[in-house]
Amino acid sequence: MTSFYGVHSNDSTEVAQKRAEIKRLLPREIKLDTKDQAFVDGGKDNEAKAARATLLDWVITMNGLAAGLNPGAQKSYIPVKNYYQRVEGLPMGIGQLIEMSLNWAALGKNKAALYGAAIRWGARTLMNDARETTVHDYKTASLSLEHEGLVTEYADASRGRMDQIAFWTANAFNVVALAGALQMSIGHHYDAKNTKPQAALIGALGQSEDVSEEDIRPMFYLAVHPVTLANIEKLRVIAASPDSPGFSEAVRLRALGVPAGFASLNIAVAAIDAMRMEPFYGRIASRYGDEIKTAYEFIDLIKANPTAFHVNAADYGVQKRSVDERKVLVAKIIGIAYARAIIGGTLAKAASIKKFVDAHSKEIRTWSDAFSADAETRRASIEALTS
Repeated sequence: MTSFYGVHSNDSTEVAQKRAEIKRLLPREIKLDTKDQAFVDGGKDNEAKAARATLLDWVITMNGLAAGLNPGAQKSYIPVKNYYQRVEGLPMGIGQLIEMSLNWAALGKNKAALYGAAIRWGARTLMNDARETTVHDYKTASLSLEHEGLVTEYADASRGRMDQIAFWTANAFNVVALAGALQMSIGHHYDAKNTKPQAALIGALGQSEDVSEEDIRPMFYLAVHPVTLANIEKLRVIAASPDSPGFSEAVRLRALGVPAGFASLNIAVAAIDAMRMEPFYGRIASRYGDEIKTAYEFIDLIKANPTAFHVNAADYGVQKRSVDERKVLVAKIIGIAYARAIIGGTLAKAASIKKFVDAHSKEIRTWSDAFSADAETRRASIEALTS
């Protein structure tokens, strides 16, 4: 069975040789402790290691939410004053200048607003006039004195920042794709309490010294909120492909995550994958192999159809699908018990599986005790649990 997560390797020489490359693939803000690093290093190749790092990042992102919750898409709306400002009926040059001036004003007339307006211009084709958009039609109207003055004000504010404005225009699709990845994994595209994903992209693009924490909301929330869900999902899909040029690894890795609502299954499958080279795995597989195989198949199915399995599939315009996780209950218990007893680190502490752990605490504790016992006791305990 080929797994998304890869299998364990004890080749320390290979690990040492590959670690520098793996660190390049990691989202910048992840600080791996010893146990998390061992889990990542256990992947069979660079792709598997990067996938394990992606899982850790997904769990960390989920941990920013209330424990045990599967958050839904926020039916949020930005104020009218922050709407995307579209200019029609003017030649491209003057039209772009006026549109960026109007969006700069709509986003707060500061540095972050300059970059947010640039992002909106770069993502212009993804906007829809029916969603949070104010249209300024100059086909029959003349340039108002108010807008003429605003353009002058914008020109003064942008002086000395034209390179950064061009940079964020060029990276608009990275910002939108990141919004799509977060919408898929946590149910909404921005979490004010956890801006690590945005900080990771800023760092990966080399902009940490220029873009501060207070700049993130205008650039990554207000600027892209008018983009339709269908379009942020299209960009997420494109960004998830390794063959798609122009997307940061900090975005691509996040775009590979499973949808909200499958934390316990996702973590369990990853943990079982790490368990496969343990001497006792054959005994477990002989008893629960079919169930484990089904758990892998569920994850593959979910990854192939993430919008259909999302907690808010209807928002994506697709029919809701589900998998019967009761069929893999023991596999989930075994995997999570192994994560808590042996792997440790982020997977063991994941707040997103607290509800499942609380509901099956006795069974998880029994398996955890078996995994963490001395070799002879472990063998006897696992034999008893698989008889």
